[in-house]
Amino acid sequence: MNDANAVRDGYESYYTEKLWQLVPEVYRNEDGIAANPGVLRRIVELIGAEAARSRRSIDRLWEDQHIETCDDWAVPYIGDLVGARLVSAQDRRGRRVDVANAVRFRRRRGTPDLLDTLVRAMSGWDVVLVEGFRRLARTRHRLDPVPRAGGFFTGTLPGGTADLRRPAGAEIADGPFDEYFHTLDARLLRGRDGRFGITKLNFHLYRLSAYRMTAVDPVELADPGGEGFPRTFTIDPSGRDIPLFIDADPPDPDAVAALPGPLSRPGCGQPFEWDVTQSMRCRLLGHVAYQLTPSHIEALRQLANPPTPADEQALFRVPEIRFASEQALRRRLQDFGAGIPDNPPDWYRTLVALGLMARTGKARLYPAQVEILAGAPFSTAAVSAANLSSRACHPEPEGNLAELLICPEQGRFARVPPGEPGFDPLVGLYHYGFSGDVGAGPYLRDPIPQDEVPSRVASDGTVPDGGVLQGDGLLIDDNRTYSLSIRADTPIENAVLQAGPQRRPYVLLAEGGANLVPQSGDTRFLIDGGWYGVNDPGNPPAAGAVADFVIEGAAGAGPEEFDFDRIEIRFATFDPGGARADGLRIPALRLLVRARVRKLMIRRSIMGPVHVVRDNPDDPSTVEELLICESIVDARETADRRAVSNPFGTTVIESSTLFGDVSSAVLKASDSIVDGRVSVVNNQAGCFRFSASEPGEGVRMPPRYRDFHAPIPESAFNSTRFGDPQYAQLSIVAPQPLLRGAENGSEMGVFSFLLTPIRLASVRAKVNEFGPVGLLAQYLFEGDYRLPPLVEFGVSNPPPEPGGLIPPPEPGDVIPQPPPPEPPPLPTACPDQASPLRPPSPAIRPVLIDPASLDINGAPAFWRGVDWRPDAFPVAEPEGESPVGIPFDKVRILLEYDARFGTLPAEQGWKPNAEEAAALFKLDGEGALRFEIGNRPAFFTAQAGPEKEPPIQVHAYVGVFPEQISDLPEESLEGFEQRVEANDPGKTFRGMRADWGTSRDRNALHYLSLDGKKILGSPEPSEDRRRVWHELSLQADYREGLTLLSLDGETGQLKLSEFGRSRDSAEHAGLRAVFGFRGKKGHIAGRLRNFVVSAPGRYIRAWMRAEAPAHAPVLRLGFVTRERVSGGVRFRVRYGVAKPDEPVLIPMRLAEATLELDDAEPGREVRLEIPLDAARAKDALVLTLERDSRHREDTLETGIRLVSAALTDGHSG
Repeated sequence: MNDANAVRDGYESYYTEKLWQLVPEVYRNEDGIAANPGVLRRIVELIGAEAARSRRSIDRLWEDQHIETCDDWAVPYIGDLVGARLVSAQDRRGRRVDVANAVRFRRRRGTPDLLDTLVRAMSGWDVVLVEGFRRLARTRHRLDPVPRAGGFFTGTLPGGTADLRRPAGAEIADGPFDEYFHTLDARLLRGRDGRFGITKLNFHLYRLSAYRMTAVDPVELADPGGEGFPRTFTIDPSGRDIPLFIDADPPDPDAVAALPGPLSRPGCGQPFEWDVTQSMRCRLLGHVAYQLTPSHIEALRQLANPPTPADEQALFRVPEIRFASEQALRRRLQDFGAGIPDNPPDWYRTLVALGLMARTGKARLYPAQVEILAGAPFSTAAVSAANLSSRACHPEPEGNLAELLICPEQGRFARVPPGEPGFDPLVGLYHYGFSGDVGAGPYLRDPIPQDEVPSRVASDGTVPDGGVLQGDGLLIDDNRTYSLSIRADTPIENAVLQAGPQRRPYVLLAEGGANLVPQSGDTRFLIDGGWYGVNDPGNPPAAGAVADFVIEGAAGAGPEEFDFDRIEIRFATFDPGGARADGLRIPALRLLVRARVRKLMIRRSIMGPVHVVRDNPDDPSTVEELLICESIVDARETADRRAVSNPFGTTVIESSTLFGDVSSAVLKASDSIVDGRVSVVNNQAGCFRFSASEPGEGVRMPPRYRDFHAPIPESAFNSTRFGDPQYAQLSIVAPQPLLRGAENGSEMGVFSFLLTPIRLASVRAKVNEFGPVGLLAQYLFEGDYRLPPLVEFGVSNPPPEPGGLIPPPEPGDVIPQPPPPEPPPLPTACPDQASPLRPPSPAIRPVLIDPASLDINGAPAFWRGVDWRPDAFPVAEPEGESPVGIPFDKVRILLEYDARFGTLPAEQGWKPNAEEAAALFKLDGEGALRFEIGNRPAFFTAQAGPEKEPPIQVHAYVGVFPEQISDLPEESLEGFEQRVEANDPGKTFRGMRADWGTSRDRNALHYLSLDGKKILGSPEPSEDRRRVWHELSLQADYREGLTLLSLDGETGQLKLSEFGRSRDSAEHAGLRAVFGFRGKKGHIAGRLRNFVVSAPGRYIRAWMRAEAPAHAPVLRLGFVTRERVSGGVRFRVRYGVAKPDEPVLIPMRLAEATLELDDAEPGREVRLEIPLDAARAKDALVLTLERDSRHREDTLETGIRLVSAALTDGHSG
């Protein structure tokens, strides 16, 4: 047994020692001195091991009472308690989800929202449900209500005829987002026929996944003919055309079983295209709509070059009008007298950015789904969707606003103008589509032991040691493109060539290939992740040519010694070749073995041909055992179309797809597809079971069992081109033996582990159970040729799947015995999964963060439980209604100084009263601003505005440590002050003021009038807080004329009028804040941490600490609202690594995300996930969370509260 798989609960040693102590000492002594010592001890160890197993079984009984944590054998028993009709035993996750939600599903039986939820929960696929009767055209009756809404893109009214002048409608016709209406079609479903009818429900299923890629080097397409083509780039690092994908982030299917929790998108409405994981259309990326508001116009006034009065007059005539294009907006403004030339001014560019509506394709897709960088990111207004399929010319967008063209359907982009020589782009973000986690990709892989991680690290496109692989290997820690040299004169010893966690670098092999040589015999070599190939546009290969990754033998190795004990390639891609977007060819990378290898294992990889060759009869090169498991081997781009050639050893193929011929001495194949011919030397050994191959000349098969031996048509696969999202995926029109011919009833081939037909059967059974009676369900895999037969609801239940567990016995007087154990699992993985180079991946648990323990940056602690709303000014909520969590309000004005940014006040927008005064404030290096002032004024002021009306509410808080205050004149009321003022229409200032002075020779705080003539209150700090940091808050409600004041949590209330009016005048300030010393005599020293003033809502920057549970973790936040609201809330997270004993400054790494609320229910938790791509596992993270109210996507006018937080690995439920 592998030590990595051993249970480390300590039970065996505990019970062994406990039993050993019960043995009389005389026998223990005799056991140690006997002729055969240790026999009694060994017997006790065996008994202790059995006792440990019994203890573990008892402990598991506690978990077996809950569907979320029970073992698989207990699922039928719990299901019998709720009357669940179990699906196939092969669909283990589907069974658990079904039982967990049986009661919930039953209560919502027959509703469209349940069916959408149920199919997504049972299958794990994204789904769009279309009721057939809603797509039928008809003549409207006079008693029919007036249609309230048309199609999102075409505006076609319900039941109306198509507007053929809009090409956008034709692109989405006959799909789930079709906006045209059709005549009744009573035929059975066949391709595009039979979709629309009163009794039909169409489930459009999306079984492709989207994979997120960041910081990728694009490829500039070559101009081999010297035609002078404009510069065009491909987002794919190999130069191929690939469609970009939308990562809609549907609910985690494995989390659906956890109760309670939402199972589907909120509401019953039809989702938008950007809500579904699918390929991105060009017109969807280019879809825009503009609507201006008075706040947008006000924002333009704050620009350095604001619009002229004539421009403003035109702007005020178009608010709240929706424009379908930027050209329509421009023409309307020009008609109203705005001066907008061909080269628009800066204010107009800003207006276009602000006016873009949130519910448009462009706003949702850029930069959330794709982003291009050129030193700095391109703004949304500067990006335009375009068709770049023609190399000869590019479209010229109207308006002179576009700086970048993106063609998402081909994955190309170009600069505007295209000939700019200094354009050096980087793809900041994009998503590609694929069926599953096969080949190189940004998904989680099992970690390797820490002591085997390579010491050399490549990053930012640079490989150390001159770009040569040597020593213990190489770790590539990002997604950039690298050039790597693997040479015979630089041997390796037990090396690892590894891509970083969730990284997919593109590695170009220098010198047209690679030659890997071991330092000595029995060497081990591991390739873990990464995409490897040869791609030289300056020297394109001929058709059918290959590049070789050669495995060579060690120099001087003995005749009985193996050069390599083990070579493993997992989650990697050896480029199988193809054509670039510019027509140049990429050669297939062949794995060529010229060495003695005991075991060569290929797992979850995409490979070019794999050949073992001998150059002469005396050459001992051989691979004793070649294992290909859940992989693709593609030889279509080679001249001989030989996928695997191992004429001297045994080849084992499990659940794989091979494009090309296979030859081996002995072949053992199971659940695999060979799109070619099979030839073996020994046809009396091995087996070809539950697999498919083609007949033809030279075929020599091993013993066969339930295989498919017939021609495999091209239509059996949705695509055979490497780079397509549906590469190697079986189509619906494939022969049935391929679709359900695996040993476990799943499909044959590389994606057998996805259990697609079994999951679809589970969906059919549950939809048949919970669907409305008399309607027909039709399942359409988007992108396939045709669809499976219909299922009628309420007619009969489908026959049970063979091989399921026996039903639970009827309950009696005694506890029933568990059912007999299941047979060993069917072979869906390689026989030797436990690799000596890799321990099993431990379960990654989320790191929970208690919001009640978060540091809210010195804000009043009672803000966590007092909801100060614009329409009320309570000191405390009514009893029983106190909200929980940390509030994040809408803030329109913010004046802030925070020393933990590591900068002085002047660098954060605060103005000193004099240059020499500013020199008295210095950073102490520990996140605070130190001041020491004597006998002269020294203070800072910040202001914002003006506003037409004074703010309804103003909130301020400050963290200060007054260390020494002395020599103040007795009659003086001025000390170290914090002041907040706001002007009213009469240009006089009202506000609040607090000064630190002395009282009975001790530091004390006074609330003072603004003119400094009288003390309003003296809240002295308690005795145990006289020499520590103090948290002071000043809050005012200008409408009610009240203030709420607090010092270290002790609150008080005064009328705003008691503070009087300021003796200063400021013509241009709407809100003003001051801190410092404004007196002329005295000595004051101390430290200031932060001073925050906001209006009309409360501004909070929440601090938290946590250890990252995995590489690139996800910060999962839960929020609640107090009323039913809709809108967006923009959050900003800064994070970094800090040791517990180090001073903490505000971290500089930034991540942002928008929480979209669509008619959110009050009190119901909604979640937001923010990836922290730069964090590594075990990092001691410091994070800050704040609301970015000024962002254009922040449209929610009310507050929202944080009630839960956790760090996860991105795959936890």
